[in-house]
Amino acid sequence: MSMLFPRAAAAGAALLASSVAAGAAEWRSTASFFDGGLEVARLTVDWTAGTTGPQDSGDLFDLAWRFQADAGFGLGGAATDVTRDVVVAGVVQPLGGVALTPADIFFSFDFDDVALGGDGGFGLDTDFNMNLEFGGAVGTDYWAFADSAFGDVIVGRYIDGAADADAVLLGGQFQTVALTGGPGAEVPLPAGLALLPAALAGFALVRRRA
Repeated sequence: MSMLFPRAAAAGAALLASSVAAGAAEWRSTASFFDGGLEVARLTVDWTAGTTGPQDSGDLFDLAWRFQADAGFGLGGAATDVTRDVVVAGVVQPLGGVALTPADIFFSFDFDDVALGGDGGFGLDTDFNMNLEFGGAVGTDYWAFADSAFGDVIVGRYIDGAADADAVLLGGQFQTVALTGGPGAEVPLPAGLALLPAALAGFALVRRRA
């Protein structure tokens, strides 16, 4: 395992700092990526929402993600460690200084699917409906896209409102566990879900999807 991912601290502390909302629970969805048997990149998404039925962006109380990658697998091919708060206490945070609403991001997780033996269909896009270039954005900011149905994870960045040409495309499968407040908090959901390192060997630097 690489220096970015010491075994003793692989999970790390929860990204979410706020209290759990009434009737909600904290969850963590993680996709790890391997090269030569070593974990070289990871996307961790901590989110607070309900505990039953389909959940979408309007149900989120908090959501934050962190992307860590070794050199050769991060943004622009460099080692990367970035964290972004997407939703804080029910409020969608700006991207590049541009105000967003729940309609501007995409999130999905279905507890009914988990009950039927599925993986919940975890999905995330933190700049859904945003143009590649948008007026008024300043500085450097980051977006993430994840789709468990197709096994895609894409992480990219904006620089002064322009999408960086080099985003990171990784193929992976998410594992979701309850952190606090959820039923069977110590049990992965679904219980038999495992990461598939053999399927995660393909890596590429690509332009952001059209």
